[in-house]
Amino acid sequence: MHLFDDAFVRQFGDRAINIHRAFRGAHAVRDALDDGARWIGATAHMLDAATDRGRVLVRKPLLLPDGAFLATAIDLLRPVEQKIVAGGVMRWVYER
Repeated sequence: MHLFDDAFVRQFGDRAINIHRAFRGAHAVRDALDDGARWIGATAHMLDAATDRGRVLVRKPLLLPDGAFLATAIDLLRPVEQKIVAGGVMRWVYER
């Protein structure tokens, strides 16, 4: 996980979209599996000074198959994240 400093957020915040896995933390997928989560996902939101708190543009959940391992979960999540990027940008452009 990378955190932007306040100067970056002030300069680009209203034009920057953050994409991340929907389970909180630097190791979101691993932590979700360790917690026994059946659902993971991805979120696109506007960059905000508060970490991962900007206005949500798109969110998509993913139901994990029983017994999913970390590598499998990450492989399944990648196409979801790609759709989230496209959907977040399209919504941002549309709303501007």
